[in-house]
Amino acid sequence: MEGIFGADRVCGVIAGSTARDMMAQTRRALRATRTLEVRLDYLRDSFQRTIFLNWLKRRRLGATLIATCRSRQGGGRFHGRRKAQL
Repeated sequence: MEGIFGADRVCGVIAGSTARDMMAQTRRALRATRTLEVRLDYLRDSFQRTIFLNWLKRRRLGATLIATCRSRQGGGRFHGRRKAQL
């Protein structure tokens, strides 16, 4: 079972209100795992999302990223139109 559930199979969660917070959390989390859920709905606005996503685009993290943007109805913090959420 170690191969299936080893330390490299843990999914860390990145959730911050600013791009700077998310960048710092990403760096810290990658020391522990190579799989991260990136909670875009925690970022306070679309400007912060753009900054963070552009930062990610310029990096070669060697990690699996699962980006989520959950609505309030779905248990998240995103408030806005469905089109903006997607």
